[in-house]
Amino acid sequence: MRFHFIVIIFLWTIVCVGRAKDESDLEIVYDKLAIVARVTNAISLQAAAIKKSVKVRDVIVELLKVNSDHFNIVMDYKPEVLTSTMEELFAETTKVASFNMKTLDPVKELLVLLQNAIQSSAGLDKDAKSKFDEFEKYVKGNQFQSSFDACNLTAVVTEGQLFQIGRTTTNQKLRGYVDSLIKCRQCLEKLEFSGYTKHIGLFTSLESLISNKEPLQKKLSDTPASHLAHLKNAYTRIQGITTRKNQESGKMFNDAIKKVSGMLEKNSPVELTLTLGFPGEGDMAMVAEDLDSDWFKKEISRGKSTEVLKKELTGFFKFGDHMKELEKDWESFGNLFKANKQTALDISNLMEKLDGFEDGQNVEKLFQDSGDTLGKCQISTSNVQSLKDNEKNLLKLVDSLVKSVENTKRHINSINSANSKILEDVAKKLKEDVSLDTLEKLDSKSAGSGSFKTIISSFGEINTEVDRSVETISSLQAKDIKETLSIAMDSVNDLKSYLTCLQGKGFNSTRLLNIHSFIGNAVEMSDSKLNRKIQTVLENYITVRNDVLNAEQFVKDIGPAYWKEKNHEGNPILKLKNAQDVVLSLGRGMSVLRNMARALTKKMKDSLIAITKLSDSLNVRIGKFNKNSNVLNFWPKREEYVTKLLDQLNKLDEFAGTVKNEDLLTMRKVLDEATNIKGFPDVFRPIVVQLKGGTLNAQEAMEFINLSVLRTLDLDFASHKGYLPAASLSFDELRSYFDDVFDLKPKKPQQEVEHNYLTATLICIAIFILLVVGVFLIFGLTKSGRKILRRWYFYYFAKEEEFEKRWRYALFMDKQDGKNALLDAAREINATNVLKAVKKGAYINAFNQFGNTALHVATKRGYPEIVDILIKNGADRTYLNARNKTPEQLIPENWRTSQTVQTDVAERFDEVEKVYKKYKNRKFRKRVPEIFPSSSFHIYVDEKADETVTSEFMKKFQAITSNEALPTTTHYIVRTDQEGVLELDSLELLLWILSGVIIVKETWMTDCLKDPKLIEKDEQYLVKNVRYKGVLYDTVIHWSESMAKFSLPYLCGVYVGITIPDCQNLIPLTSIIVTHGGVICSKFPEKSMFNVGSHPYLHAHLGPIFIIHDGKQDVELYRNDPDKMYTLFTEEEFVHFLLKRGINVDVRPDPIPATTEPDD
Repeated sequence: MRFHFIVIIFLWTIVCVGRAKDESDLEIVYDKLAIVARVTNAISLQAAAIKKSVKVRDVIVELLKVNSDHFNIVMDYKPEVLTSTMEELFAETTKVASFNMKTLDPVKELLVLLQNAIQSSAGLDKDAKSKFDEFEKYVKGNQFQSSFDACNLTAVVTEGQLFQIGRTTTNQKLRGYVDSLIKCRQCLEKLEFSGYTKHIGLFTSLESLISNKEPLQKKLSDTPASHLAHLKNAYTRIQGITTRKNQESGKMFNDAIKKVSGMLEKNSPVELTLTLGFPGEGDMAMVAEDLDSDWFKKEISRGKSTEVLKKELTGFFKFGDHMKELEKDWESFGNLFKANKQTALDISNLMEKLDGFEDGQNVEKLFQDSGDTLGKCQISTSNVQSLKDNEKNLLKLVDSLVKSVENTKRHINSINSANSKILEDVAKKLKEDVSLDTLEKLDSKSAGSGSFKTIISSFGEINTEVDRSVETISSLQAKDIKETLSIAMDSVNDLKSYLTCLQGKGFNSTRLLNIHSFIGNAVEMSDSKLNRKIQTVLENYITVRNDVLNAEQFVKDIGPAYWKEKNHEGNPILKLKNAQDVVLSLGRGMSVLRNMARALTKKMKDSLIAITKLSDSLNVRIGKFNKNSNVLNFWPKREEYVTKLLDQLNKLDEFAGTVKNEDLLTMRKVLDEATNIKGFPDVFRPIVVQLKGGTLNAQEAMEFINLSVLRTLDLDFASHKGYLPAASLSFDELRSYFDDVFDLKPKKPQQEVEHNYLTATLICIAIFILLVVGVFLIFGLTKSGRKILRRWYFYYFAKEEEFEKRWRYALFMDKQDGKNALLDAAREINATNVLKAVKKGAYINAFNQFGNTALHVATKRGYPEIVDILIKNGADRTYLNARNKTPEQLIPENWRTSQTVQTDVAERFDEVEKVYKKYKNRKFRKRVPEIFPSSSFHIYVDEKADETVTSEFMKKFQAITSNEALPTTTHYIVRTDQEGVLELDSLELLLWILSGVIIVKETWMTDCLKDPKLIEKDEQYLVKNVRYKGVLYDTVIHWSESMAKFSLPYLCGVYVGITIPDCQNLIPLTSIIVTHGGVICSKFPEKSMFNVGSHPYLHAHLGPIFIIHDGKQDVELYRNDPDKMYTLFTEEEFVHFLLKRGINVDVRPDPIPATTEPDD
């Protein structure tokens, strides 16, 4: 008994010691440092959840190690849409689940015969018999063989056969043979076979008709109408498939399969940035154990309780539970999807075919007409003219000749494409290496040798086909080709007449065959087993998606819950500054150290040594045929590289043994020591790619497994050298952090000092006030200081009229590259440019052409940063757009529950709502507009103004005047009558008024010549009134102010059709309409294209379709339109309409848009 006990103890000791030795000292050190890395990563993720600084989805993607792009797309699919679509389709196809497709074989055979016959009949034109004569002359002309004799084809082929059996010869003779091949190829390239090939379609059609005639007659005698009835009844059962709402379900399902497949394929390792502390499976779940581990308590917390950290990491631990559940369901989903991928692809292809069915219109009429046509058109079955044996034989000879010529052409094309380059390469190789005297030697030297032998074989095949063709031609030359083919042609005349009858009555065999295929696809789709498999995959997808959404929602709730319940002061989680950066630098270095430790395990060391002893066959395949540059450099010297690496790793392991029991900052020196290890570049991945899918024997298969294991190691340590010292430095920061968390830093003794705070405070306040006053006085004496103080005064104390004076120039100030800078920045979702525009004092409530302010646009698109900028700079939140909606009302009401709103968009709408809620009871001042100096004026003088005054004025103010109108013109000086009224006599002048350019009286020039300072007083000389056709309008200034502020466009929602023939004012009319928000219709705007009940927003009493006519056309039909959709103007009436500037706002809560096109 005692002996047994001693033996057991001895064996137990051996096993324990053996196990201890299995783990290297480097692994021990790595495992201890990895504890710190995992805890640090957990702290980083918990802090990120509180601060909402990282997207949860990115963390999940890294932990699952999947492609983020594919994962996001797959998670955004709406499972209920996929499920309902599948259920709807299966419900329809189930109606034919028990249907036997063989019952439709007779009608399919009939339709196929008819379709082939109709196509063949089309190939027999009226002058077919004359072509028979041409073909006969060509055959009996004996030109075929002479063409190939000229190319010396037979001699080339004979010589090539001798070389292919390995006969030794001189390099010179072999070179001469290759030159002969090149010349022969060039000769063959020039050959033409038009005498044969241009009639191929004719012979093929004739043969097809003859072969189809008898079976078609039999089928037509077998009550074809009843067969069509079977087809119709089967289709009627599943007709509902064509009326489904979603007719792109197959495409959607196929796309989903591809994305899931791409997501699950791990072709390349996922780069970790947020979860580098958790490189292995299950690492995330180890954090709780890490905090309770003896090493952590001894070296990190130094005996202090870790409960404070564990308590604050509660959210992380619960997230870990979510991830554990997700990983389990993810693995189940992945395995299930891979097992059923082909089934899913088959189903999606069937769905696409069903979706793509386009022959479901008027099917009832199609069947009725098809049955009637088959009944009315008859083919004679009594007077069937059969072909005699000699006629049949001739047709077979013609068919044989046609096929031989086609094969000959195909082989010639093959040697005339890429192979011509191979011939030239071989000729060059022969000249460079004179030792090449057999094809075997050429094989070992030339990369294209395999293709070279194929070329020689192609020449032989050409020669064989030529011999076959010549033999056939010889047989044909003794026959009366034309007469025989004419008889064959006459034998199918009755069939051609029948087919002509069918085509004349519109018989469509193609549509009927498509219906047959449609039924077949539906029957195949109705398989309940397939249905169950797909539903199971979808159910698993729904589970995984819910797991992801639940995990995301949990993390999203951590931040708000934390800030609501706790104060962040003293929270150890938030004490680690730049936590994510620390994780990144620490994790990268630890990843390198992990690969070094893994390389030292017995399995990996054995695998590395094994690659130096591969079988000869595999060694040759890798060394000779792998073109990867790293492999080419590594493979010949692999034993040297492996030996050196293992030696360096063993030395590092020895160093690790000296520090494995030391404190953290001593132990981390292993990272610094590891920088001396170079390793070698990635070679195993390209080798595995090369060998994967190839044929391997048993030994090679085992060696391939070994290479696949090594592929998981990144041994290119030299390229990651910088990560190691960075990780080492991170431990300094972490040591300080943990000392702070666990209160391990020595406290300095404090001395109590009595202070008299009141006196000191009063002195400081007095000095501060004196300093502020002094600074303001000095600052106010400078030019820039005066400008800034003036802006402050204007911002806080200026009246609305003073703002209006500056906004008169907003049209010119706010434009950049011809566009309103603020609106353009909002459209482009460019928060930086939006901020620049508002800081310059841009008019913030400007409307775009669709009737939306910048705040409307930013809110509708869900961009909280831009919304915040606009509101804080005075954007009016009560402004209504062209749909009578305030900006806040453009947030979708159902964005939280909508299935069409993507996750990231929903988060943005949530942020936008928070911005509005935050500023709900606050008002903000508008930004102060910049001063528009007179030096920025661009003045243009009308040609009707006084020439003398104009000349002097332009000379005096040369820098700001121009002889021609420019896009940058700011002022337009015009001549008015004594009462200051402008007479409008052309549409060009109207264009000036409506463009927003400031219209000024001629007297401004006269007064400025007397007193140049009056150039700054342009507002005193503004034209206020304009007269057109005897009617006086006082809207000139209104138009200028409206354009300056980019008010809601006057013609917003108007669609204009100009029906005036050769309209002379087309260009100015078009410019006016487009500038003011209208749309010019390229063709006459039909009422059917618009929504009845719609009106232009500023003209609620008018229809949205404006027709400008010449007064001579009959437009009563449109004038009396019962829906009042048309508004009719002559050109003169339209000008009056514009000058009047009458506004009647559509005050309906939800105005009907003219069209359904989206707007911004």
